[in-house]
Amino acid sequence: MNEFDIVGCCSDICVFDGAMGLAGYLDQWDRRHIIRVHEDAIETYAKEDRKEYPKAAKLLAEQHGIQYVKKA
Repeated sequence: MNEFDIVGCCSDICVFDGAMGLAGYLDQWDRRHIIRVHEDAIETYAKEDRKEYPKAAKLLAEQHGIQYVKKA
């Protein structure tokens, strides 16, 4: 497999940890894989109380080469 598409129910915990863990694992072998998180297929809980957490998770993941995509 060369491409991974990630969806899930908690964008700043489960989705983030899964994507970062996968990236870290693949980095051990000089990652050349594409990791995509589908923004229109993730969510988080208590959105009003946690507004900055999903943004911070996305920023950190993108800095590690994980792509965030949306349907056009």
